[in-house]
Amino acid sequence: MKPAHIGRFLSRACGAAIALAATALPVHTGAQTVPGVVKPQPTRPNVVVILLDDVGFSDVGAFGSEVPTPNIDALAKGGLSFTQFYNSARCSPSRASLLTGTYPHQAGLGHLEGVDVPESQGLKSKLLDRVVTLAEVAKSAGYYTAMAGKWHVGIGHGVGPWQRGFDGLLSLDDAADEAARDKLWAARKALSPSLRTLAPGKINEDVVVPVSRIPELVDGVQALSREFALPIVCFGHAGNGNLHVNLLYDPADPSQNERAHAAMGRVFELALALGGTLSGEHGIGLAKRDFMPQAVGAQTLAVMRQLKTVFDPDGILNPGKLLPDE
Repeated sequence: MKPAHIGRFLSRACGAAIALAATALPVHTGAQTVPGVVKPQPTRPNVVVILLDDVGFSDVGAFGSEVPTPNIDALAKGGLSFTQFYNSARCSPSRASLLTGTYPHQAGLGHLEGVDVPESQGLKSKLLDRVVTLAEVAKSAGYYTAMAGKWHVGIGHGVGPWQRGFDGLLSLDDAADEAARDKLWAARKALSPSLRTLAPGKINEDVVVPVSRIPELVDGVQALSREFALPIVCFGHAGNGNLHVNLLYDPADPSQNERAHAAMGRVFELALALGGTLSGEHGIGLAKRDFMPQAVGAQTLAVMRQLKTVFDPDGILNPGKLLPDE
């Protein structure tokens, strides 16, 4: 990114966007360093920009709505509120303006992401290279940048968050048509079998955590991968916090076999520590059975045993697969 581009971004940005960008830029005063004196480093703020899609202006309490929105109101009170930002009644153009500080046609998204008019300069269905994003400005100042949620400003045309200044992200690959949907499903179906090419064996178990704690689960699993020196691949259903944890190893290697099973036990403990549970899809079984007392508690286990006795008095239905021994 050229410095001139950043300068143009700042000069064109709306007042609120300028203020947000300015907080991300370091201040250089030109003061001389005094030997032996440690100069305190300025504290730079964390900057969070939130776009609520398809929400009317009057639907937020901080702007006069009769509907209570205390969490958003608290953010507005303690943060920065836009006073001269106008949406364009469509999500893609509004997102483009918020990200770049330019009119949506300047950014290339004068209409929705799916509208691409070849002869037009402003209906290109993606963020154009002639504009700079707020994330690119912040990143150039040493910030770690991330986004979460809907992108909708060019993913179908090869322009994703990672191409426009975001280091980390949680985003949706928009399947705009049947062909795109088929492509996504094909990748999903091929993912699990393809892991067999990385190692001769894998332990595939699912765990569930609150959606807000998925990043902690993934970070924790990566730490376990390093600790036990084994690759672990996570994928699954991020919408409800249900992830498949695939631990890859060589069953013929005694050391790897021991480490793999020990690591999976730690995965279960991690999920429970994050307020989650042992399964959302695969069930309990022998692998998770001994963790049930941690997951549900003694009273719940007692009720479950009583119910099983009612429906299975002879104990012949999956014996030993769900409830640990008393």
